[in-house]
Amino acid sequence: MHDDFSLPQKSWIALLSIADRYEFLNVRERAIREIYHSQEREDDVLLVSLGEKYDVPPLDMLQSLAEVVMRVIPLTADEVAGFSTLTVSRLAHAREDFVRQAPRFRFDQHFQVVDDAI
Repeated sequence: MHDDFSLPQKSWIALLSIADRYEFLNVRERAIREIYHSQEREDDVLLVSLGEKYDVPPLDMLQSLAEVVMRVIPLTADEVAGFSTLTVSRLAHAREDFVRQAPRFRFDQHFQVVDDAI
Protein backbone atom coordinates (compact mmCIF):
# COMPACT_ATOMS: atom_id res chain seq x y z
CA MET A 1 0.00 0.00 0.00
CA HIS A 2 1.22 3.54 -0.67
CA ASP A 3 2.30 4.98 2.68
CA ASP A 4 2.96 8.41 1.18
CA PHE A 5 -0.74 8.84 0.40
CA SER A 6 -2.51 11.13 2.86
CA LEU A 7 -6.01 12.43 3.50
CA PRO A 8 -7.59 14.73 6.07
CA GLN A 9 -8.86 12.97 9.20
CA LYS A 10 -12.52 13.30 8.15
CA SER A 11 -11.74 11.49 4.90
CA TRP A 12 -9.95 8.69 6.74
CA ILE A 13 -13.03 8.33 8.96
CA ALA A 14 -15.28 8.08 5.90
CA LEU A 15 -12.90 5.53 4.39
CA LEU A 16 -12.97 3.51 7.62
CA SER A 17 -16.76 3.40 7.40
CA ILE A 18 -16.66 2.15 3.81
CA ALA A 19 -13.87 -0.35 4.48
CA ASP A 20 -15.71 -1.70 7.52
CA ARG A 21 -18.98 -2.10 5.64
CA TYR A 22 -17.44 -3.89 2.65
CA GLU A 23 -14.77 -5.74 4.65
CA PHE A 24 -11.75 -4.26 2.90
CA LEU A 25 -9.42 -5.38 5.67
CA ASN A 26 -6.20 -3.78 4.38
CA VAL A 27 -7.92 -0.43 3.84
CA ARG A 28 -9.61 -0.70 7.25
CA GLU A 29 -6.25 -1.36 8.91
CA ARG A 30 -4.65 1.61 7.17
CA ALA A 31 -7.55 3.93 8.04
CA ILE A 32 -7.34 2.92 11.70
CA ARG A 33 -3.60 3.54 11.70
CA GLU A 34 -4.01 6.96 10.08
CA ILE A 35 -6.85 8.01 12.39
CA TYR A 36 -5.56 6.76 15.74
CA HIS A 37 -1.80 7.04 15.36
CA SER A 38 -1.67 10.45 13.73
CA GLN A 39 -0.21 13.47 15.47
CA GLU A 40 -3.23 15.42 14.22
CA ARG A 41 -5.92 13.69 16.30
CA GLU A 42 -8.60 16.33 16.79
CA ASP A 43 -11.37 14.98 19.00
CA ASP A 44 -10.56 12.08 21.31
CA VAL A 45 -14.21 11.68 22.36
CA LEU A 46 -15.18 11.25 18.71
CA LEU A 47 -12.36 8.77 18.18
CA VAL A 48 -13.47 6.64 21.14
CA SER A 49 -17.04 6.70 19.82
CA LEU A 50 -15.85 5.69 16.35
CA GLY A 51 -13.68 2.99 17.84
CA GLU A 52 -16.68 1.54 19.58
CA LYS A 53 -18.81 1.70 16.42
CA TYR A 54 -16.21 0.07 14.15
CA ASP A 55 -14.69 -2.38 16.66
CA VAL A 56 -11.27 -0.73 16.61
CA PRO A 57 -8.83 -2.72 18.78
CA PRO A 58 -8.46 -1.09 22.23
CA LEU A 59 -4.69 -0.91 21.80
CA ASP A 60 -5.15 1.42 18.83
CA MET A 61 -7.56 3.59 20.85
CA LEU A 62 -5.36 3.70 23.95
CA GLN A 63 -4.15 7.29 23.54
CA SER A 64 -7.67 8.61 22.90
CA LEU A 65 -9.08 6.61 25.81
CA ALA A 66 -6.38 7.97 28.12
CA GLU A 67 -7.08 11.55 27.02
CA VAL A 68 -10.80 11.13 27.72
CA VAL A 69 -10.18 9.56 31.13
CA MET A 70 -7.57 12.10 32.26
CA ARG A 71 -9.15 15.28 30.96
CA VAL A 72 -10.18 17.85 33.53
CA ILE A 73 -13.73 18.52 32.37
CA PRO A 74 -16.35 15.77 32.60
CA LEU A 75 -18.13 14.37 29.56
CA THR A 76 -21.05 16.49 28.38
CA ALA A 77 -24.51 15.05 27.74
CA ASP A 78 -23.92 15.31 23.98
CA GLU A 79 -20.63 13.41 24.27
CA VAL A 80 -22.20 10.69 26.41
CA ALA A 81 -24.97 10.26 23.83
CA GLY A 82 -22.34 9.03 21.36
CA PHE A 83 -21.36 6.08 23.59
CA SER A 84 -23.06 2.87 24.61
CA THR A 85 -24.02 2.46 28.25
CA LEU A 86 -21.22 -0.06 28.70
CA THR A 87 -18.61 2.37 27.36
CA VAL A 88 -19.87 5.20 29.59
CA SER A 89 -19.68 2.88 32.58
CA ARG A 90 -16.14 1.78 31.71
CA LEU A 91 -14.98 5.37 31.17
CA ALA A 92 -16.51 6.47 34.49
CA HIS A 93 -14.87 3.57 36.29
CA ALA A 94 -11.48 4.33 34.69
CA ARG A 95 -11.81 8.01 35.62
CA GLU A 96 -12.63 7.14 39.23
CA ASP A 97 -9.60 4.83 39.38
CA PHE A 98 -7.42 7.57 37.89
CA VAL A 99 -8.58 10.15 40.43
CA ARG A 100 -8.09 7.72 43.35
CA GLN A 101 -4.54 6.89 42.28
CA ALA A 102 -3.45 10.54 42.39
CA PRO A 103 -4.90 11.64 45.77
CA ARG A 104 -2.29 14.27 46.55
CA PHE A 105 -3.10 16.27 43.44
CA ARG A 106 -6.24 18.31 42.87
CA PHE A 107 -7.39 20.76 40.23
CA ASP A 108 -8.07 24.38 41.13
CA GLN A 109 -10.81 26.45 39.49
CA HIS A 110 -8.47 27.35 36.60
CA PHE A 111 -7.77 23.68 35.86
CA GLN A 112 -4.17 23.78 36.98
CA VAL A 113 -2.70 20.91 38.95
CA VAL A 114 -1.98 21.96 42.53
CA ASP A 115 0.30 19.81 44.66
CA ASP A 116 -1.24 19.58 48.16
CA ALA A 117 2.06 18.35 49.59
CA ILE A 118 3.69 21.77 49.19
